[in-house]
Amino acid sequence: MRDALILPLGGERTGAENSVLPARSEAKGALMGSKNKSTARSHGGKHWVQLPEWVLRTEAWRHLSVGARALYIELKRRYKGKNNGAITLSHREAAHLLGLHRNSVGKLYRELQDKGFIRMMEAAYLGPSGIGKTARWALDEYSTDTDYKPPLRRFKEWYPEQNPPNSKKDAPSQTG
Repeated sequence: MRDALILPLGGERTGAENSVLPARSEAKGALMGSKNKSTARSHGGKHWVQLPEWVLRTEAWRHLSVGARALYIELKRRYKGKNNGAITLSHREAAHLLGLHRNSVGKLYRELQDKGFIRMMEAAYLGPSGIGKTARWALDEYSTDTDYKPPLRRFKEWYPEQNPPNSKKDAPSQTG
């Protein structure tokens, strides 16, 4: 538990912002392997987002843009212990939370997918009543609760290319 960054959620200031870990009595359920995951993820009625040190040390995390990191934290806020594979966050809502234009959020989702942090379980679609349904996401850090597959953790195997093309003129030609 010492090798993790834990961030409080919500707008209220509790004075615990300077402390990385909650008091031992508050975290007892989380430290002792509580069977109820939803209780293990909250301390004293407050929800926390935990970013384990082993995730933060990966090359994929180090190469994520600031916006992609913020989006990952927002997606992780919606993980309640039993809904991995059914996490929803629309582009509009993500843009509002991150203070971005809704058209710029798509590239952040793609970046997280390309580096192996998230995967789409169900694509967004227009429902039969004409109301749009948002995509459903899974965090690769955890096993999925919808199809019970083990965690893929593809981000652990991601490494930057040796010489990535910087512009279109550096990219390989498509003509023969």
